[in-house]
Amino acid sequence: MEKRICLVCTGDPVDNFLIQKIAEYTGVYDVVDMIGSADQLCTILESYKDSDTVSSIDVIIGLVMPTINGFELYEKLPKAIQQSSRVLMIAVHLTDAEYKRLEGYERLIFVEKDLTQEGLGKILKAGI
Repeated sequence: MEKRICLVCTGDPVDNFLIQKIAEYTGVYDVVDMIGSADQLCTILESYKDSDTVSSIDVIIGLVMPTINGFELYEKLPKAIQQSSRVLMIAVHLTDAEYKRLEGYERLIFVEKDLTQEGLGKILKAGI
């Protein structure tokens, strides 16, 4: 059976916990995991990229993280994941320069930090 997976790595333990609970509540995913670091996320994604048991992977990252920003983390993700997965970058807001930079990434989606079922939960269910 193919699984839908959601991996959460925002750099903030409270945000990670809230996002995990929202993602689990949606019922969209078979697996929801909190990932502790950018390096760990990349390693896990590398292991999934050729899996025939995974139908889709959504990755939720933070814009501001302790050792790396969301754009840099996105660039570190395996190319296969960048091309096939939905990557949501959570932040309170983006600067004009960050909006401009975001335009260069086809599969990176900015999501305003609304960690509720009505906000993030709706986006996760919609699959956009």
